[in-house]
Amino acid sequence: MTALIERYRTGPFRPAPQVYESVAHDESDVVFGIDLRKWAEGGWYALTTGEEKKDTIPPVLAALLNGLNIAYSRLPNDDEKRKSWIYEVPLPALHHLRESLNALTPGQPFPNDLLERFDAPVIAGTIKLWALELDPPLALYEGWEEFRRLYPTVGATAKEHDEESEELRLQNLGAALQRLPRVHLYVLDAIIKHIKMCDLFASISPTPTNNTLKLD
Repeated sequence: MTALIERYRTGPFRPAPQVYESVAHDESDVVFGIDLRKWAEGGWYALTTGEEKKDTIPPVLAALLNGLNIAYSRLPNDDEKRKSWIYEVPLPALHHLRESLNALTPGQPFPNDLLERFDAPVIAGTIKLWALELDPPLALYEGWEEFRRLYPTVGATAKEHDEESEELRLQNLGAALQRLPRVHLYVLDAIIKHIKMCDLFASISPTPTNNTLKLD
């Protein structure tokens, strides 16, 4: 790659190729790039400890959300809380926290003092990175197109949104969610509940019951 870039470059820009390293793992030596369904079944944890998994969401996500709540307390106002989720945080900062979490011994609790060293935007960005690296993703590969139809692209016009009634949209959303594995629903519920309880984005429409997803 380096030779090709040097030979065919036509300007001053000289990108540095990086070797891709997969974040997907079959065993629980890491907490990023996991298969949620395997995690819910116990997987490596059940084999090594002989215990049944009792958590409904991966402990790393619970620790990150809790660490983010603590980080919110250091911010001056709600506006800064919202910005924590939309700041463009440099990837090296996110990777540093990711590798710190991955380096912990499997089954060991995530210490609060580890997350207290990071600002809210870094923790929020790491939550997004954790969700992004799930394999398969939260909506599953086969559900991707269905969710894309439910949530049009940024360039969609207001008229396109008005053509579909709110009741029909909620029915279609419910049908799509029912096709997801239970653990995927729990994870999605935890993230959405965090955002709604902190009142981070007023534009998020309320869910029918108690700000939580119906999992039955």
